Amino acid sequence: MSTHFTIPRIGLLAGLLSAGLLAGCGGDSSSSGVGEPSQPARVQDTRTFTASETQAAAFDAEGGVTGHDDAEQWSGIRPNGASYRIEVPAAWNGRLVMYAHGYRGEGSELTVGNPSIRQWLLDNGYAWAASSYSTNFYDVRTGVEDTNELALAFTDITGLADPDRLYIIGHSMGGHVTAAAIEDETLATANNPVQYHGAVPICGVVGDTYEFQYLTQATMAAQHFAHTVDPSAPPLEAIPATNFDIDAINDVVWDTPPAGVSLGVLSEEGEKMQALFRHLTGGERPIADIGFRTALWGTVMGTGGRDGTVNGILAEELTGNAGVEYQFDNAPTLTAEEQAFNDTILRVEDNPSANARRSDGLRWIPVINGEFNIPVVSLVCSIPMNS
Repeated sequence: MSTHFTIPRIGLLAGLLSAGLLAGCGGDSSSSGVGEPSQPARVQDTRTFTASETQAAAFDAEGGVTGHDDAEQWSGIRPNGASYRIEVPAAWNGRLVMYAHGYRGEGSELTVGNPSIRQWLLDNGYAWAASSYSTNFYDVRTGVEDTNELALAFTDITGLADPDRLYIIGHSMGGHVTAAAIEDETLATANNPVQYHGAVPICGVVGDTYEFQYLTQATMAAQHFAHTVDPSAPPLEAIPATNFDIDAINDVVWDTPPAGVSLGVLSEEGEKMQALFRHLTGGERPIADIGFRTALWGTVMGTGGRDGTVNGILAEELTGNAGVEYQFDNAPTLTAEEQAFNDTILRVEDNPSANARRSDGLRWIPVINGEFNIPVVSLVCSIPMNS
């Protein structure tokens, strides 16, 4: 298995290129107007990230493949600061699969990973390539741009012919990257547009900003159940993270909290909150309540309260619950108890312009409108968020 390395070009130019990719974007799938935005400061623009050439070169650290000692490998660091891996089997069929990784957390270390189907790809003659992206956090815009940039650089890096067909796959946040990369809006506004021939978002966040709207709506409801927020407080300042009292909320929700394989025992108030979450997430369906007691509850409580900037990805607060009707059942009309809950919960207006379509490239959180013209298979599964 031969290995090639690209000498990284890092320094002031790379920093400026990286900052250029991150500067100004924004919008929500409900926003249609194109603004003429200034360049508001985002917390994400102040963060620094570092890729490792050694980590990028460790193809087999996550589990090797068999029967491909003659495959060629390239790794290194791109001018944008992202590390990358490319692997091409000896019997290459001329097709390239781009892999978009999932959420990597909030650390400064950038890491590139292998697709979970690496063995299958090589066995069937497909080349693959993956970027670490040049940022961490929930930065889908950078994920799209950096994955596309690597796809466009494939021939220059490898010296091989241009791929006959180009595909993209990704897990979790990488599923959002995958779905956003093929959107008509992305092709029209991205700095590195790529016309893919097919896509597979796996466990993808394909509701774009609705995920964050939901988390806001749910955490505000949880705080209202636990009476930790004053509904008469001024809107945007009313729910700082320090007011998100997880212990107080858990005390109200659980008679016996979940532990190990136990799903716990809900209190009477917890049963109502479970029903409310079920309604917010689509209504009656199989295993909805098991989901509430496991991943759903952990995901909501793990947000630490409302953050309408999506941890600094946006420059302004995006999310709110002003138009939400909270219910404990699926009946079309509100009960007296539900009406009282809706009348007294703190209401905050959402702000779609925080993620409006921009004039300088993709929105900060790229949208998924379902406007594409290639074959797409979307898979739902259970996979680690940092895959």
